[in-house]
Amino acid sequence: MKPFRPVLLFRIFSGWIALLALLFSSGAEEPVLLSDRKETYFDTAMVVLSEIPETVEEDGREYRVLLQDTETEKVRPKTKKVHASGFFLYHEGEYYFATAQHVARVLSPASRLGFRNSAGGSRQFVLAKLVGAEERFEWRHHEKTDVSLLKLHLPDRGIGEVADLAIHSKDLQQKAPPRTSRLVVAGYPGGLGARGGKISPITAVVHIASEEIPLGASLEGIPVESVYLVNPPAGKGYSGGPIFHTRSDGSIRCIGMLNGAWSDPTGGKFSICVSARYLFDLFDDPSPEKAQAEKGEKALPEEVDSEES
Repeated sequence: MKPFRPVLLFRIFSGWIALLALLFSSGAEEPVLLSDRKETYFDTAMVVLSEIPETVEEDGREYRVLLQDTETEKVRPKTKKVHASGFFLYHEGEYYFATAQHVARVLSPASRLGFRNSAGGSRQFVLAKLVGAEERFEWRHHEKTDVSLLKLHLPDRGIGEVADLAIHSKDLQQKAPPRTSRLVVAGYPGGLGARGGKISPITAVVHIASEEIPLGASLEGIPVESVYLVNPPAGKGYSGGPIFHTRSDGSIRCIGMLNGAWSDPTGGKFSICVSARYLFDLFDDPSPEKAQAEKGEKALPEEVDSEES
């Protein structure tokens, strides 16, 4: 009988521990799929909080509004609060923040993201801390539609909290759901759900009213190639928020984001949703936004309304 060798046993045991630790750590960085959080999937919607200078347009030019203190005569810009929506995304080992392009273009490193964490608590992130350095604050704007992504550079201690909220790219549905399907929009209309220090997204039940169709319009100067129409229209502040579809097998998918509203002179109105398929274009193209030679040369037939407040 061979003698007992504690050193060999220790090495085998240590190897198993190391393997388990590796598996656990790599798995912990990926978000849970939406179907595994059926009661809380809408908590992936985040509120976007920012202040931007107020402007007025006169004689075809834009002017910033300034306020002057009547006693000290000091001058400061007049600002207005912006409330919109967005969500975290995970794709091939990287995390991103997604929102509507017309929202992204007015955000700064000092803008904040508010959310409800897995314990039910209200938390906020400053955007600058999610990218690590100001020179990394580079949005990827889609050239054909109202969608933007910001790649995140997270500290180790922040990955877990972001993973709890992020939507995995496996849960992005690139094809339109069947006509009249029931959808759920999650966001913060008019800042509701983000007041008084408590954050809780507002959900609205809508139905898809079209397949993906050409729109041929712009949204605050941003071209929008094609959209889904949804009805009834959601309120302002949902811009950039995710739209969810529960499929016939019970699985939950994000079909895209809410971007604005279309209306006609008779009072007809729909919300418009940009398909999740456009997000994959931005995952695959890390280059900065390219200049468009024809920008401003082609008149778009109409302007649709944003759902931003």
